[in-house]
Amino acid sequence: MFFTTVFSAAVILAGCGTATATDDETPEEDRPPSARLELTSAAAEAMDARYSAEYEWSGGGNVTVDLAEDGTWMVGVEDWALGGEADVWIAWTTGGFYQCVDEPEEQCVKIAAITGEIPEDLDPKVQLPFVRWLPRLADQHAPFQVAWDDGCFVLNRTTVVVDTPVPEGSWCFDGEGAIESVDVKDAGTLTLVGEKSEAPETVELPGQIVDGDPAGKEKPEEDEEEKKDDESGEAEDGEEAGDAASESEG
Repeated sequence: MFFTTVFSAAVILAGCGTATATDDETPEEDRPPSARLELTSAAAEAMDARYSAEYEWSGGGNVTVDLAEDGTWMVGVEDWALGGEADVWIAWTTGGFYQCVDEPEEQCVKIAAITGEIPEDLDPKVQLPFVRWLPRLADQHAPFQVAWDDGCFVLNRTTVVVDTPVPEGSWCFDGEGAIESVDVKDAGTLTLVGEKSEAPETVELPGQIVDGDPAGKEKPEEDEEEKKDDESGEAEDGEEAGDAASESEG
């Protein structure tokens, strides 16, 4: 009797054990990775990437990006300053933030300390995907949702968050740490043009550092007034020349 009871109990326990294992369970290594985890990994890799590249920008013109080996960086934007008459570069170096322009001559002006912020009216914002938002993308606890879309990541805000730490939009990486394209509200659309190249050891400013005022996006009003005065003066000179010619003919 005792043997029969023990044998029956063993059969029951064996049955309970086999009931917990099913053929429908997918081994963990075969499960497809989540978009959120893949984005975290891609963003972390991009944070360490060092390269130089050119991007087509929806805001007009092209954008150059230099992510130097020593951590300094610089972005250049075609025709961004002085009403479209000057190219502009924004650089972060060991000396702080600098703005450089190529008109009326190549020169650079310091616009913020190394731990400061770029003034809003001088900020083209195209550097944000490369230097500010990547750490936030790498944060698994940041309040946004991630989905796949044709090999790229699409960010959407969660239902409980009004503003996300990174604007909604899409991000594509090239598999080597570089941003291939990004389309977000604040920075517009940036699309890699051609092949990226080797990063410089450190950022080199494209002009001499001078004391002075930085160049704004719009052309200064005094320049517009001077242009009007010049045009007015030319018109008056033309009228005087015409009057003089009439008198000589008379």
